[in-house]
Amino acid sequence: MATYRYLTTDLLTNTVIAELPLTGVTWGQALNDAGQFQGHMMLSDSRITNVLGTYNASNQFTLDYVTTPAKVGLYVERDGAIVWGGVIWSRQYDSLSQTMSLGAREFDSYLQRRRFSETKAWVTGTDQSTIVKYILDAMNNAPYGNIGIDTSAITAMGRAIPNVFVAYDYQKLVVFDVIKQLSQQSAPYGFDFSIDCAYDSNKTITRTFNVFYPRKGLAVSANYNNPMLEFPSVMLKYAYPEDGANLTNRLYGFGAGSSEGQYISTVQAASSFGQGYPLLEDTYSYTQVPDPRMVDALTAGQVAARSIPVVVLSASWFPTSDTVSGTPVAPNIGDFQLGDFFRIRITDDRFPNTLDTALRLSKFDVAVGDNGSAEVVSGSFVIPSY
Repeated sequence: MATYRYLTTDLLTNTVIAELPLTGVTWGQALNDAGQFQGHMMLSDSRITNVLGTYNASNQFTLDYVTTPAKVGLYVERDGAIVWGGVIWSRQYDSLSQTMSLGAREFDSYLQRRRFSETKAWVTGTDQSTIVKYILDAMNNAPYGNIGIDTSAITAMGRAIPNVFVAYDYQKLVVFDVIKQLSQQSAPYGFDFSIDCAYDSNKTITRTFNVFYPRKGLAVSANYNNPMLEFPSVMLKYAYPEDGANLTNRLYGFGAGSSEGQYISTVQAASSFGQGYPLLEDTYSYTQVPDPRMVDALTAGQVAARSIPVVVLSASWFPTSDTVSGTPVAPNIGDFQLGDFFRIRITDDRFPNTLDTALRLSKFDVAVGDNGSAEVVSGSFVIPSY
């Protein structure tokens, strides 16, 4: 049984201001995106009434203060390690059940609320990490704009931009969107990124922005020594949807300009035709991207991702280990991370001859039983485009 604690902090100073007695908790992470958190509190809980008290505008240690949306950070501690960190964005009280519900998203969500407000050009050949770090540092240097996201771990990844990258002040580009666009360029592929939270040697919680090239997580090993899920066995259930509705092997990327003067990048995945697919076309808008070569790179990245059938296998399991050896029986929290390739084995009516393949973990959520009594992991697995 895991031991959980839920800590809130002042978003600007990262000072821990409360430990919350939450129930019905779910927390999750998403690759190159912001995972979500949800938890609930009974306001009649003695741990609230005795420690935090009721609403009092002059008392910073009241429940109202330590859960204020957009002002407070939230961390999930599991067995002494930080496994999740983000911003409380929503709070709702239900008078019938006397329950307060909190909604939060990982710190990547803060980047979605910040804008890059200067004109800056990076020349061809600039390492992408240089651009990412500059933009994040500019975000941190704005008055009241530094929530402690450490950029010192961002080092050269050997991933150069294929053309000039320009941002204009008038565009007020969303910080998260700029980083996401850079990560999606195809030449031959982009990078992964995350804001990782952990205790340092002084037991202070840190928020570190990391970049991973060519990808985050454990690659497929030659002997298939990857986390493994099998059905019927450790998998509680799975779903295997296959969607070809958005499959595209010729994509038109619309850049800056209008009418006859608008730049249009046309990229197709020739390998798709060799596999028997007919021509499948679509468009994508990059009208806020002024450089045509950047539009070319982004369009190529999109068509690479969309030229294969979309398969997002979802599976649920209890994370368990052998009580004697400690060896994972089903992938245990802390023994895997986003981006890892899992070995998936399924034998049932859908796959009577056994599906035995490697899929990449793109998202996972953990449902926590009260007092950490039980955990269920629900993961989403994808066929990578590279």
